[in-house]
Amino acid sequence: MFKTFKCAFALKNTYRANGVIFSLKQIPLVKRLLPAALYKSRGLKIFANIVSIILELANIFVAKPLYVALMIYLPAILYQADTAAVLLHIFLLMTLIGVIMNSHLFNPTKDKYYAMFLLKMDPREYTLTNYGYFLLKSLLGLGVSFIVCGLLVGLRLPTCILMAIFVVFSKICFHSFLLWRSQRTGRKTYNENKPSPALWITIFAILLCTYGLPLINWHLSETIFYILMVPVVIFGLVGSVYLWRFQGYRRVYKDLLQNNNIFFGYNDAVKQANIDTYQKKQLDSSVKVSSNKTGYGYLHELFVKRHRKLLTRSARNFSIGIFVILVSVVAMIYLNPGIAVRANRMMLNSLPLALMFMYFINRGQSVTQAMFMNCDHSMLTYRFYRRPEAVLQLFRQRLRTLVAISLLPAALIALGLPLVLYLSGGTDNPLNYLVLFLSIISMSVFFSVHHLVMYYLLQPYNVELQTKSATYGIVNYITYLIPFAFMYIKLPTIAFGSCMVGFAVLYVILSLIFAYKHAPKTFKLR
Repeated sequence: MFKTFKCAFALKNTYRANGVIFSLKQIPLVKRLLPAALYKSRGLKIFANIVSIILELANIFVAKPLYVALMIYLPAILYQADTAAVLLHIFLLMTLIGVIMNSHLFNPTKDKYYAMFLLKMDPREYTLTNYGYFLLKSLLGLGVSFIVCGLLVGLRLPTCILMAIFVVFSKICFHSFLLWRSQRTGRKTYNENKPSPALWITIFAILLCTYGLPLINWHLSETIFYILMVPVVIFGLVGSVYLWRFQGYRRVYKDLLQNNNIFFGYNDAVKQANIDTYQKKQLDSSVKVSSNKTGYGYLHELFVKRHRKLLTRSARNFSIGIFVILVSVVAMIYLNPGIAVRANRMMLNSLPLALMFMYFINRGQSVTQAMFMNCDHSMLTYRFYRRPEAVLQLFRQRLRTLVAISLLPAALIALGLPLVLYLSGGTDNPLNYLVLFLSIISMSVFFSVHHLVMYYLLQPYNVELQTKSATYGIVNYITYLIPFAFMYIKLPTIAFGSCMVGFAVLYVILSLIFAYKHAPKTFKLR
């Protein structure tokens, strides 16, 4: 088995190394300096392999500690309650989400296809060694993290160690059960990349319980953790035996990989799958739509009317969810004076939290993706569609539409936060109400403009409808990191809100200047 693992690890490193070189060649200022011959350069291969190994170590000793610190430890210390008990509460429920969303066993990836179906590695040995390595990484990374964070909040050392063991055995329990169920009942093999709507609802409900229940001073205790530990270990051991004896891994991965179109004709299959996915979401093409506009305004209005369901569905759903949350918060303010005090404090000092929330609910990226899938990937093949006047006319039309779509849920938040502030005790400075409203609107406009400008300046999709721009991915990652960093920063509402409004106005002006100047040159098919 060690030989199989060694070959699999070398294969994965080679795959990552080529990916590092490919990503470097996608960066505009770097790609001209890197010829295609670099793929066979031994020196660069060694460098890329070193980078790959560093990334592997970073995943264990950086990514996992960051996850524990940001998602478990820091939220736990924010509550006015027993910090150790709240940390255990958040840990237990987040473990449940992690078990569902991060299985490794049911994650169909290309390296598994290369190993089992091209290189003919033994499917059982390959799966068990890689799954064992995945669990070992989790045990090491999470073990160190739980020991440090647990001791800081007053947990005992044995409890901290058992928390990492609990995660590992929980994964084995759930994953062996899913494998047993699919083989016993003939159900479709679970694919962690394609969770069902019911599963998303379940995860959302768990998240609400994770961070919501401590607000009303209700949380799981250390006793419950120890009680749960016993059946988890017992069923984990049984599941380990089942996974070890199972002989049908090749059949399982054949099903998973076929469902992800990794077998023959991959590019064509991905393209058709993406088209089918978006066509299923859009309105029936037989619906008659009309417009009084002319030129590219006419084209855009027809597109928006025909795809209105696709473009606005998420925004409507978010608006419903936000309305329910606001009503619940208002009810809790009236029922619990303690929550009213905390809500008032959050409205006056924790506005940076809203930046992350606005990032998640903004539909800019999904709407631009829909525009490409349903319009641009075909129209960009025509020269007249790439003319500067055509690009800029459509850009203006789309900017108004995207801002309007994103403002639907944003307006509810912009009106709801001042209302919560007023009902929870108000403020001596009425300017706080105005700043709350304007800052939320400016965040929504900022993200809408940002996603559309990045789409036009870095057009990330190729003719197979796949994202191939490393620069676009880097910019999106940075866009995520900035709101994430602000989650744990407390600033007065007037100070942060005023800066946010000013920054958004400046960013929008500069982005539009860059878009008008460069979009006609960059908005093209890859």
